[in-house]
Amino acid sequence: MACQRSSTPGFRPYGILLLCLLFPFGASGESAPDASPSPAPPTVSDDPPPQTSLMATFDDFLATWRNRVAAGNGSKAARSHYEAAMRAPAFEGFARCVEAAKREGDEWGEAVCLVGGPDTLLRHRAIVTPEEIGRARQWLEAGGAIGQRLLGHQRGPYDASRIVLSQLFSLEGKYAEARRAAEEALAIRRAHFPPEDPAMAAVFAALGAVRYAQGAYDEAQVLLEHALAIRKSAFGAEDPQTADILNDLGNVSLAQGDPSGAQKYYARALAIRRKRLAPEHPAIAESLENLGLALFRQGNHAEARGHYEAALAIRQTRFGDAHPSIAATLNHLGALAMEAGDHTAARSAFERALSIAEGGLPPGSPVIDSLLSNLALLDYRQGDYAASRARFERLLRLREIRLGNDHPEVADILNNLGVLAKVVGDYDRARPLYERALAIREERLGPRHPRVADTLNNLGLLL
Repeated sequence: MACQRSSTPGFRPYGILLLCLLFPFGASGESAPDASPSPAPPTVSDDPPPQTSLMATFDDFLATWRNRVAAGNGSKAARSHYEAAMRAPAFEGFARCVEAAKREGDEWGEAVCLVGGPDTLLRHRAIVTPEEIGRARQWLEAGGAIGQRLLGHQRGPYDASRIVLSQLFSLEGKYAEARRAAEEALAIRRAHFPPEDPAMAAVFAALGAVRYAQGAYDEAQVLLEHALAIRKSAFGAEDPQTADILNDLGNVSLAQGDPSGAQKYYARALAIRRKRLAPEHPAIAESLENLGLALFRQGNHAEARGHYEAALAIRQTRFGDAHPSIAATLNHLGALAMEAGDHTAARSAFERALSIAEGGLPPGSPVIDSLLSNLALLDYRQGDYAASRARFERLLRLREIRLGNDHPEVADILNNLGVLAKVVGDYDRARPLYERALAIREERLGPRHPRVADTLNNLGLLL
C-alpha cells in the first residue's frame, strides 16, 4: 500500500525510523526522500567438567556454571551479582559479576557475565552510546575467547558472542561487519545442529535483521520466517523473542511497501510484549513507535501521534529527557508536524533530536541518518533548495560508504536529488539521477514495488 500523498508536490515523508534501522521518504506527484537485549571465596577447580564437547549452547554453559557454584567450584558472589543484574540490567551490575569471578578465579562465571551481560543489556535497549557499544564489544570478545578455551570448541559462549556482536555492529550502521559475525555464528551452529533445532532460531533471526538492513528484503523475510517457525514450535507463540522476530518481520513488510502488513506484525509483537514484559519495558516503547510508523505510512496521523507520545512517555520515564532513544521519537513527531504544515515545530523537533543523537549515538547511526534526511526534506518544503541539495548530497556520500552503491536507501537519495534538480528546471541533471534510482529499485525491490512506480512517474514528468 502506498503512503498517503503529501500536499507538497514531489516529496513526502516515507519512513522515519524503526527499531534501530531507518527508512527514507518517497513522494507525491514525484517521489522524493523516504523519511526516513558475600561468602568466603570457594575453592575453584581448574578441571573442566565432564562432557564439555557436548555442551552446545550458552544456556548449557550457564546451567553448568550454576551447578559448579552449587558444588563449591565457582563464585557465589559472582552468581549473586549476575542474578541481581539480570533483574535490573545495568553495566555496573554485570561488571561486579565479572570482578567477583576474576577475584575468585572463576573463569566460567567470568565468561557468563561477559557474554550474558551485553546480551541482556541489548534486550533492554540499554546499550546505545559509542562508549557502551565499545565496552560491550570488549566483553564479548573476552567472554567468547574464555568460553572457547574452557570448552575446546566454539559453541556456547563463543557463538553466542558472535550473535550479540552482530547486533552491536548494526547499531553503528556497520552492516558488513554485522553480517560477518552473524554468518560466523551460523556456520558454527549449522555444523552441529539440524536446521529446525531451537538453537538455530537466534542465528537465523540475527542474520535476517542484518540482511534487512542491507536492503535484501526478500532474503531477510525468508530467514525471519524460518526463525519464527522454529521459535514458535519450541517456545510457543507468546515468547518474548518470538515478539522480537515479529517486530523485525514488520520492518521488512514496511520496507517492501506494505504498511498494513507491517501493522499486523507490530500489533502481534506489542500484544506479546505487553503480556510478558513490565509496562515500562523499552521493547514496548519500540512496538508502540513502530505501530505509529505503520499508521503514519497509511495516513492515520492522529492515531500515529498517540502511539508516538505513549512511546515517548515510557522512554522519558525510563531514561530521562536527554537519552539518545528520545531522539527517534522526536524524529517521528517532527515528521507529523511537517506533514501538518507546522514547519517551525518540525524543525524544532528535528534539531533537538539531532543534538541529542549526535551527542550520544555512533556517527553511523541510522537515527542520525534519518534526521539529516528529514531536515533536508524540511528545507525543500520551505523552499531552500540549495540547503536541501547540500544535505542530500552529504547523505548520498555517507550512504554509499555505509551501505554500498546499490542499496535501496541510496536510491531514495538519488530520487530526492532528481526531484530537486527538476524543481529548479535542471532536467538534464534530474534524468540520470532518476534513471540510476530506478535501476537500483527495480533490481533490489522488484518491478511492482511502490517506489519503482514513484520513480517511473518522476521520469514521466520530465517528458
